[in-house]
Amino acid sequence: MADYVQLRNEVELEEEHESIKKKKTVRLASLDVFRGLSVFLMIFVDYAGAILPSISHSPWNGVRLADFVMPFFLFIVGVSLALVYKNVQNKMKATFKAVIRATQLFLLGIFLQ
Repeated sequence: MADYVQLRNEVELEEEHESIKKKKTVRLASLDVFRGLSVFLMIFVDYAGAILPSISHSPWNGVRLADFVMPFFLFIVGVSLALVYKNVQNKMKATFKAVIRATQLFLLGIFLQ
């Protein structure tokens, strides 16, 4: 006969979740540095683009520094989501929370415009 494992009750599950939350998370330093550099470039290109036309957006042909900021940031977002989803138990709930947060940020941006 097969051995049966007793199902855990709600209290044990909550204790396990609390112990997981208390663990110190390890951050990827290179990703944090790249994120900081990307945000710095966003601010730098936005304010210094009028003074230094060589870093502002290219009118049509060519590539300048400002044209790399958005792809860099989207790459960081993708890598961050991949790292988070690797450790999440309920991927559907995490995806729902991410969509809700993105919607809230979008609506806040519309409101502030």
